[in-house]
Amino acid sequence: MTGDAPRGGPLVVLDDDPTGTQAVANVPVLLAWDEALVAKTAGSGPSAMHLLTNSRAWPPEEARKIVLDAASTAVSALGRPRLALRGDSTLRAHLLEEYLAVCEAAFGDRRPPLLLVPALPPAGRITVGGVHYIERNGARTPLHETEYAADPSFAYRDARLLQWAEDRSDGLFARADGREVHLARLRAEGPDSVACELLDLAERSEPAVCAPDAETLDDLRAIAGGLRLAEAKGAEIVVRSAPTFVGVVAGNLAEGLVPPPAGSRISTAPGAWGAWDARGDVRRCGPRSRAS
Repeated sequence: MTGDAPRGGPLVVLDDDPTGTQAVANVPVLLAWDEALVAKTAGSGPSAMHLLTNSRAWPPEEARKIVLDAASTAVSALGRPRLALRGDSTLRAHLLEEYLAVCEAAFGDRRPPLLLVPALPPAGRITVGGVHYIERNGARTPLHETEYAADPSFAYRDARLLQWAEDRSDGLFARADGREVHLARLRAEGPDSVACELLDLAERSEPAVCAPDAETLDDLRAIAGGLRLAEAKGAEIVVRSAPTFVGVVAGNLAEGLVPPPAGSRISTAPGAWGAWDARGDVRRCGPRSRAS
């Protein structure tokens, strides 16, 4: 996101997988884009719009090109849009390539801090003590001890987010330069705890990760408040998060099931997904991926 972006503009979510809209409602999803369509969609007044890059399905360099195109199109169409990378809550991601693509499109040579929020509390993906966990059957397991860490394209060895970011970025995000905000501090100080760390990292003007804990929706709301405070003071920040956090930031979290548009002639089996463009037409559908 950009510190001087107009607050009235939509959050432009660069979505790496079709499951990215599962936590939000009333959001246009573009599977193809150009400046005119992005401008027209933003002009209709949504709080957010998703550009489905599907970058997780591509090799690293191709993913970077796709995200660069999406981000550059949004910048050309909207000037200084609020951008966010929507990624996987189980830490499968082209972290480095997508961060660099957003920087190239929106920040030039600058390398803002990365606010990393992969928590998806409704699905049991939470961050506590700087470590990302999955909660199943009442038990919490660090993600690096699960099947997700053995993904053939995105394998990782450590679910401590600062270490994960260092490993996945080939050292660009050094663990020693990053910041954690643990639950006790987040809940005691609220948004100020996150804003303080983001502002300090932004002042350093070097790539670094801020990885706050999040166990509940209220924790995500506190983090979003900290992001707003930091941006209001001029900080440039790149956001990467799971679906729920972008919904919190945009204020469009889903509260129930949403039916397909009236008059559409498509049905999807349980676990399937469908995407609609800015006109409400179905553009693409398919099986739901394993997790998001």
